[in-house]
Amino acid sequence: MKTRLDLIFALLLGLSLVACQNRQVEFASVGSDEVPSDQDIDLPGPPCPKRPCDGNTVESGHDVFFQTRKDGRVDILVVDDNSGSMEVEQRMMGDRFNSFVTGLGDLDWQIAITTTDVSNGPHGLDGSILQMTGFPGRILDPSTPDADIIFKNTVARPETVNCAPANCPSGHEQPLFASIRAMEKRNSDNVGLFRDGSDLAIVILSDEDELSTGPTNATQPQYVIDKFQSIWGPEKKLSVYGIIVEPGDSRCLNLQRGQTGNTAHYGHLISNLSNKTGGITGSICDTDYSQTLEAIGKNVKDLIESVELSHVPIPDSVQVTLDPADPNVQWVVKGNKVLFDPVPEAGTRIDVDYKYLK
Repeated sequence: MKTRLDLIFALLLGLSLVACQNRQVEFASVGSDEVPSDQDIDLPGPPCPKRPCDGNTVESGHDVFFQTRKDGRVDILVVDDNSGSMEVEQRMMGDRFNSFVTGLGDLDWQIAITTTDVSNGPHGLDGSILQMTGFPGRILDPSTPDADIIFKNTVARPETVNCAPANCPSGHEQPLFASIRAMEKRNSDNVGLFRDGSDLAIVILSDEDELSTGPTNATQPQYVIDKFQSIWGPEKKLSVYGIIVEPGDSRCLNLQRGQTGNTAHYGHLISNLSNKTGGITGSICDTDYSQTLEAIGKNVKDLIESVELSHVPIPDSVQVTLDPADPNVQWVVKGNKVLFDPVPEAGTRIDVDYKYLK
């Protein structure tokens, strides 16, 4: 009897190991509209002995922060898809600027706009921020008179309207690479946008993904995060948002493609970058962007009141210690950030212990 039990146990263990080795899947099959994210996921299945089934190892993280101020500052870069299919969506976004500002509340904000065109063509900005229409500067803030009108007139791009094929902006949208180039131009074309002690929020409006379909040679979400951290380290926090064709929303995809002369693709890489940085996305097919933009504004405000961890944690593993302790402070984990409500008092030491996959 003991021999038979040993054989059965060995057989079950072998089946478990085989199952573990074949459980890694991609978010979606590779194709023009089903581009996988740059991070795989594990599906439920038999337990894997002593290691994660996807080959990663579980590491321990410990980050320390000191709460220095309770007022929030945020610099906002809008990356505007100026390709020939975006006239209606640009106008809809411009119409709801006040909803966005409402969500920001009492934050000390400033806003600038660049486009998804990084080409060498006549409309390629390569990450440089636009001269505002009807305003002598390139950056709006709460003190700017008629900021809503200026934003509306600037985000609606004249080169988009009824463009002829010979002089249209690039149809190979690159919002992620444009974001990187904007950061790299912080001391030249974009001077004044990235303030000391201010976090960065990027809002992307596009009906396509990076390089339209998110191919393997497209700028990846982690590249954007790495560039940001290489410049500012822990001094700033980054959050990214998208008004896009959300992955899996076939109704929206078909609606966008149904417009005359329009091509559209799921925003897989944009959505992935948003998830990694604690941001949110909304549907480009909404008939009114008010709720989406107000939600983005509120999320920006929430993430200002957070700390950014060195790695994306396993959520259930996170432990937060405040010194001095404050039982009134609650916290939640979102992406690589820990959000507080209310914000700890100035002078508080914040220790965060967690596990992450490497």
